Amino acid sequence: MSGPLISDLPLWERHEQRVLAVLRSALRRLRTMRIQGDEDKLNRELYFLLREVNKENKKSGSNLWLDEMPIREARNPPTPDTEDSASEKKIPDLQWRYEDHQEPDPRRSERTFVIECKRLGAPSSAGWRFNDHYVDDGVRRFAHPNWRYGKDVASGAMAGYVQSMTPVDIVADVNRALGPLKVPTLTLLQVAGDPLTEMDHSFDRPFKISPFRLVHLWIDICPIA
Repeated sequence: MSGPLISDLPLWERHEQRVLAVLRSALRRLRTMRIQGDEDKLNRELYFLLREVNKENKKSGSNLWLDEMPIREARNPPTPDTEDSASEKKIPDLQWRYEDHQEPDPRRSERTFVIECKRLGAPSSAGWRFNDHYVDDGVRRFAHPNWRYGKDVASGAMAGYVQSMTPVDIVADVNRALGPLKVPTLTLLQVAGDPLTEMDHSFDRPFKISPFRLVHLWIDICPIA
């Protein structure tokens, strides 16, 4: 039995489905380009690919496209509850917003799907631990009140650029790093031969909305041997 039509979903669920569909396609396209470089370079290309895929989906007649374009490296939007807070100065990698016209208070009507992007793999020669960084400066920002990524919405995403190691080993590393956060670990359900690995988990936060669902999309960008 097929699921509900996207047009029948509640506003946020519809927005989430569209963003994730475009993100999956953009990440798969990023793999084919085999770009190597730092996080900024990868994020820059992903930003362009998100725009390309979104436009192509619209032209194709698909309903998996969005009116708004993603915003790259902008501050968290202000809300009536976060004035003078550290969170308003934080800068997620990508934000995909819409205006909730069902919200009676226009000061609370902005809804933003946050995508935070990090590299994954073995430590660098200088000792930089990418998998720990993914948690400490990625997942943690959706749960900590000083960052409040995805505040006032029910979900967000982490995009992982896999530059070395297997998903099995990376998941073990990431789950170990998740321990101190008291966040549920990830369960790997990888499809054999698929370069895109998708997982999710939900956790409580000390601010609205809680619990929060975080989707993890990891794309293999390892150089071809």
